[in-house]
Amino acid sequence: MTSLGFRVLLICFFLILTAESSLAAVSIKGDARVRYLVKDNYLFGNTNATTLDTFDSRTRLVIEAKSSGGAFAKVRIRSNVNWGDGNREETKITPTADFAYIGVPFGSVDVEAGNMKSNITRFLEWDQSADQVTIDWNMLDVDWTGIYRILDESDYSQVEMDRLDNNDHVLYGLVAKKKFAEHWRGQANLFYADDKRDEYNTGSYMSSASGMFWSMFFEGSYKNLQLESELAFKSANTRQSRDENGFVINGLNINQGDGWGWYFQCAMAAGAFTPTLNIGIAANGYEADNDFGWIMVGNSNNEPISVLSQLGENGDWFWIAPSLLYRVSEKTDLKGNLVWVSVDASESDSDTMLQFKNLYEVSAELFYQITDSTSFTWKAGLLIPEIEGAYDGSSAKDDTAFGTYARLQVQF
Repeated sequence: MTSLGFRVLLICFFLILTAESSLAAVSIKGDARVRYLVKDNYLFGNTNATTLDTFDSRTRLVIEAKSSGGAFAKVRIRSNVNWGDGNREETKITPTADFAYIGVPFGSVDVEAGNMKSNITRFLEWDQSADQVTIDWNMLDVDWTGIYRILDESDYSQVEMDRLDNNDHVLYGLVAKKKFAEHWRGQANLFYADDKRDEYNTGSYMSSASGMFWSMFFEGSYKNLQLESELAFKSANTRQSRDENGFVINGLNINQGDGWGWYFQCAMAAGAFTPTLNIGIAANGYEADNDFGWIMVGNSNNEPISVLSQLGENGDWFWIAPSLLYRVSEKTDLKGNLVWVSVDASESDSDTMLQFKNLYEVSAELFYQITDSTSFTWKAGLLIPEIEGAYDGSSAKDDTAFGTYARLQVQF
């Protein structure tokens, strides 16, 4: 959020607190963490690569103001700092707001508007910043959410024709959630992107990014089994992006088709042990959200040592991933992951990126609950590649990448 937006946000909070005499409560909560990270050989033997050895920290505050009538305003302020590099100068910390929105109930309908985190599913879209309006209601025992999201506002475009003609790029969405039985639920997600921007604004033709994407998700339990699965689709145009300064980015696969992905996961609780199996595929350029994956592959939104940020990068991916969780005590958990990924790499970008044939992740994690609000986490992993091709000038080969980090976290 810009400094202007941050000031506007504070003004909005002031108006709410002063104008709403029936204000019920203002609450502040948050979390803080410190991490030590090591990354080694993340370019798989490229002699130009260096080992990363660093500390970082983050503090987040969530402020929520609620009125007695049910309306609320919520903002999360955060600061991120890298430290431990020997620089003794005072570190300047600039806080930013990574979401800020209001919510107002209209009878049985709830409306939220502003910059918020979009959480659809972890495979499709999760924890992604979005400027949008959402409307929630229940009908026919189904929970519905309507979404209107601004992807590119023409008023701020560098292209004069888009500004004059109000050529916005927006997204319309509908999410339906249904509970079928005591332990089973399904979710359908349907979105349409409407791109009215000038198709020649880069100096050459660029096809519209209009199109649909959707997914079908279910989860449930049967006895000691926990099951979940999702099928997702993204039309080719919706996966295109462009830079209005003149560059066109068609994604990792130039010969784009409609992308699709699917996964199935089964977990079985057996005393202190919980084995889990996840199998899936991401094809034709479909990339799972960066909240989906493990420690070294995918899940880069949560894992700072992830080597490949999203499943489905640069080719068609098929994976089989068994994991084992062991509950040592009420405060201590151990978990291990074995991930095998087969990659049918795109041949069109061999001069700009690595092409993988197979990837093997071996990783482990330790979680210890120190107090009710404080925890310690340690994670480490190896990523063993089989590389078919490398970009020009690279000395990358089938060398193993190693990463590890320790995290101390406090919630308040």
